[in-house]
Parts: sequence; C-alpha cells; structure tokens
Amino acid sequence: MTAFRRRYLDSQSSQPLVIVDLGSQDIRGSYRAIFDRPPWRYVGVDIVPGKNVELVIRDPYNWRELKSNSVDVLISGQTFEHTEFFWETAGEIERILKPNGLCCIIAPWTGPVHRYPLDCWRMNCDGMLAIARYAGLEVLEAWSQTGDSPKYDADSNQWHESILIVRKREGGQKFRERIYRWSKRHVRPPLKNIDCWIQVFFAADQTYREEQSVCSFLDGDQWRKVWIGLPADAQVRSVRIDFSGPRLRLIELASLRVSDENRNFLDFPAQNAWDEIHLQGDAERLESAGDLRVKTEGIDPQLHLPAFKEAREDLPLFVEMRARAKCESS
Repeated sequence: MTAFRRRYLDSQSSQPLVIVDLGSQDIRGSYRAIFDRPPWRYVGVDIVPGKNVELVIRDPYNWRELKSNSVDVLISGQTFEHTEFFWETAGEIERILKPNGLCCIIAPWTGPVHRYPLDCWRMNCDGMLAIARYAGLEVLEAWSQTGDSPKYDADSNQWHESILIVRKREGGQKFRERIYRWSKRHVRPPLKNIDCWIQVFFAADQTYREEQSVCSFLDGDQWRKVWIGLPADAQVRSVRIDFSGPRLRLIELASLRVSDENRNFLDFPAQNAWDEIHLQGDAERLESAGDLRVKTEGIDPQLHLPAFKEAREDLPLFVEMRARAKCESS
C-alpha cells in the first residue's frame, strides 16, 4: 500500500485528496499512517464502529452515506476475502470515485481460514481483473505474489497477496451500464449482512481447530430452528459453539441437542441442565427461567458443551437448536 501511494499519489501531495479506507477497523494495524497527511483527508470506513472507523455504512452494498463522484482515492486491504458479494462492493466503488479517481485493493489468494466473522474468498490475478471488468474500471496494475518473498516473514508469506490498481474512466460508465447499475440497486432485495453466524467446532480431544468446524447462521429477531450436520467421518467427543455478528448483543437458546439418528448424546434442557454448558470468550450468562440467555458485547462468545461418549463413525452427528439472536438494531 505504501508503494501504491508513492507511485500514484505522492505527486499530488499538495492536492486536497479525499482518501477512503474501506474495511478500516484497526485489528492488527491500519493504513492511516500511510495516507493521513494534510491536505489529504483520510476517512476510515467500515460496517461496524471501532478503532480507526470514522464512517459506518449501514448497508454494505448500498453506501447511502457516500455520494457519487465524491472520492479521489479508495483503498482496501485484507477486506474483500471477508465480503460475501464483493462484486456488489466493486460497483459501489465505481460509483463513489470521481472521474480519474484511483482504487487499490489488496486481498490474499492463499492462506488459512481466518473468519472475522466470515472468510469467503481467495483471489488471484485473474479474479482481480474480473472485479475491474465487472465494475467498468480501467486496470493500471493487477498481479499476485506467486512465491515467498525474502522481504516478508513466514506469517506474511502465507497469504501471497493479489493487488489490483484501477482508475475510473473520465466518462464513467456507459449510459446502458449506468441504467443497469441503477435498476439493479433499486429493484433487487437489499443484500444485508447476516445478523448472527454460528460456528460449530468438533473434536475428539477438546482441541478445536478451524478445519474441524462447520457453519450456519441466524437471521433476524425471530425464534428459528437450526440444524447443522457434522462430517460423516468425524470423530467427536466434544463440541464448542461460537456465535458472532457485528451488532450481536444477546443469544437465546430454547433447546439444544447433539445426536445421531438413533441416540441423543446431549439434550438441553430435556436431558441435560443448561448450567452444564461452560461459557468462554465474550459471554455472560443471564438469569432465565427456562432458556439459556447469553449476553455479549464482542465477537467471540463461546459455548463449551460437556464431553460425551464418542459417537459411531458410521452414524454422523448433527447439532440442532431452537434459537434467536438479538442485535443492537433489533
């Protein structure tokens, strides 16, 4: 990102550029130090409040908070792999950029799963070119780090980043393309974020790994039945359930069961008491007459279920729950 600034922006150091950082929340650092220098105006943008976030966009695919043709530069690093419908994001980038505005996107094309709360994609050079083509942006650079670099440590080298640098054409999109984008924004149902993601970890030894987990979700403030099947060959003696969501504040469970087609290994509250579930992470148990109510103010509430007798490999397990999630906007 520093190289992008030096090559494309340093010659405009005296111009009052508006530079938007998409996905700016400071998790393990940010780009602010690279771009926050007068007369430039650096604006950190994300879908949730947090450190280094100045503007929260409520709809991730329809940025009403940002006007068309209002931004000189948009940067985004390590965000697109977490974005469900990144092509919709690309369309919004084209809309808000001024004519001749620049955009730099960095995203990995290798590397392990790292949900926050999602990890949807890996992008190579051809994928970056497809993003530009879909949005009608002029490609200036598109490439991928195909091998390890001696400039990076082992942690950085595992990601093999892809880089896309594009420019909005002087005339913007053609008339037919603008009509298509406009109609798509106003006709399709809104693509909102999931309220609550559920990640079920399973293990034979209470050591939980990303590769031994499955996911589902809760949407809205309604009681819903969620059924999550575990892999057929999984060896399972213990289960952990994580809940996550940018605005998640309360999780309520009316029932929770771990079973195969013949037997219930755990069954709350019919067979097991709720207090047998151990809470960890950002989770606080609330008083309740019959349900399990868990308050959370962060992103990682965990429910550790009691260990049970190992299930037969030929009968896959499933986790079934009746639950609802309440978010700050509910």
